[in-house]
Amino acid sequence: MVEEGLRRGYDITGVSRNPEKLAEKFPQIRVVAGDILDRPALKKLLEGRKNVLVSVGGKPKSNRGEEYIMYTASLSLIEVLGDLAANGPRVILVGNVFTLYNAEGELLLDRASEHRNYGMFAGHQLALEAFQNSSGVSWTIVSPPNGFRLKGRTEKIRHGFDQLL
Repeated sequence: MVEEGLRRGYDITGVSRNPEKLAEKFPQIRVVAGDILDRPALKKLLEGRKNVLVSVGGKPKSNRGEEYIMYTASLSLIEVLGDLAANGPRVILVGNVFTLYNAEGELLLDRASEHRNYGMFAGHQLALEAFQNSSGVSWTIVSPPNGFRLKGRTEKIRHGFDQLL
């Protein structure tokens, strides 16, 4: 995502709890230390921004979606964006495929209840639901395709809504 943003000429500020790792990987961007759960600091970071791309992850502390960082980060974002009102940025969250429906209309998350990463998948679903239930927040979630692997640029974009393509 950072590489594509740079290719398109965007001014990028990376925020990480481990800024040295991000700065080492992308020396051409501005990197600051931060934690998406620190609401006062997050508000300062978001003020004046037009767009914010959010990609958070990590190993779940448990297999419960309520404890996964995507969900708790979403609650933090929604609160801060509500405080910023109409001046807040549009948020683009990087989700996962388990928030989508298959061709039969079944939520993919429902087929993953025994998966070792169920808590992570469920956390993404809870984040989606939190944003759906929010008001005054400009947001979207993008989900990479099932089996996503970087194999070079195709220059093709496929759009969908909430069904797996």
